[in-house]
Amino acid sequence: MPQPLFAAGFSMGGIILANYCGQFGEHTLLQGAVVFSPSYDAIMNMEFQYSRQVWQPYLVYPLKKTFMRGRYGAEAARRGVNIV
Repeated sequence: MPQPLFAAGFSMGGIILANYCGQFGEHTLLQGAVVFSPSYDAIMNMEFQYSRQVWQPYLVYPLKKTFMRGRYGAEAARRGVNIV
């Protein structure tokens, strides 16, 4: 019998986890998730110029570099995602 899988995310990880749960809903492989202090609306957060220029690039670049390799990177590039 598979063990239940739970997840917790803080800050940017919380935003990613909340987005994952929102996208997959009841079809997620998680039994539960806890999100600590994410932005409630990531799209609205992108409207703040200071945030876009100061801290978002430093958080997003290593995240994209880590996760967008190999076949995932090829698929992202095919879909027009700029991973640089």
